[in-house]
Amino acid sequence: MSNYHPNHVYHWFHRVLHWSIAGAIAFLLPLGILIAVSDDLKMPESGEEVVVFIHIIIGLFFTTALLLRLILLFAGRGTMNWRDIVPHTREQFRVAKETIRYYLGGFKGLAPLYYGHNPLAGAAYTAFFCFAVTQAASGITMVVIHILNEGAVVKAGEAFKEAAEVMHGLGALFIILYIGAHLGALVLHEIVERRGLASSMISGYKFFTDEELAELEKNKKKPH
Repeated sequence: MSNYHPNHVYHWFHRVLHWSIAGAIAFLLPLGILIAVSDDLKMPESGEEVVVFIHIIIGLFFTTALLLRLILLFAGRGTMNWRDIVPHTREQFRVAKETIRYYLGGFKGLAPLYYGHNPLAGAAYTAFFCFAVTQAASGITMVVIHILNEGAVVKAGEAFKEAAEVMHGLGALFIILYIGAHLGALVLHEIVERRGLASSMISGYKFFTDEELAELEKNKKKPH
């Protein structure tokens, strides 16, 4: 069996956007929860306004990073492109099925082989992007209605504001569950496979043997 060699998988800009989005979420979630329970905590109005303002600023940063990442889904190459994330080929569906069997089997046997994103995880990423867009859109909607806080605008926008708040809350709940599943799977894969998966979004490198790279190249040439 050949030794494992580092292979550059993730572009630096891809990684910057990944951590920008992740970092923003790390602040947005606790701030959002604090805003939601501010009345129960009897937080002063001035204090709540500061928390909301910080939440909005970080939310705009999140939205900008998300927009750039969505652009890269279509303009980027390799693992940045949607074709590496959204399962749509026979090979990707095969790997996704093997991944499910691998999980159900307790991570025993050979792990499914893939170069960039695992297709099963890719389906979860696709859902994440959908919810992330919803979060950005609902957040911006609430901010705009708040800024245009005048008579008819408030009455017309109240229904939209309430719907946006519900969507924002549900989106936050999904993202919390997604983060738990994402980190759990990441840790388990790293412990069992030791392929550098956990550090790949920092260094950009994953580890493969020559035989595995040859197999990946062979699978790439299979008809879709």
